[in-house]
Amino acid sequence: MAEDTGPALSRRREVGEVSARSLLMTLLGEYVLPKGTPVWTSALVDALALFGVEEKSACQALARTAKEGRPASERKGRRVRWALTGPGRRLLTEGARRIYDFGTGERKAGCIKVASRSCRGPVRRGSRIRPAAAGR
Repeated sequence: MAEDTGPALSRRREVGEVSARSLLMTLLGEYVLPKGTPVWTSALVDALALFGVEEKSACQALARTAKEGRPASERKGRRVRWALTGPGRRLLTEGARRIYDFGTGERKAGCIKVASRSCRGPVRRGSRIRPAAAGR
């Protein structure tokens, strides 16, 4: 009789592994969005390779992201370059705003309440931490 070892992890989402599509969206948001200019497929594939993403996976991530309507392709001879679509720009702009505006507005100067466990004592409730970008 086989021993039950708990839930199996899917091959798609193993613990600690970042998806090629997630990395692609990060690259598009950090490097393509600010410039507003198209980028060659080879540049995206090479950039993803720096993070250990194989060429086939990079191309598949690009094709699937394009199918969702985020970047659109433009052929120049035998080469293809990619530009963000309106929905892609909106998605990445909103994501950047949420990330880089962390600690402003309704969060009262960047403080958030957390429950932490100290090595020297019990759980301290209501401790406050401040992100480095929020200032001192």
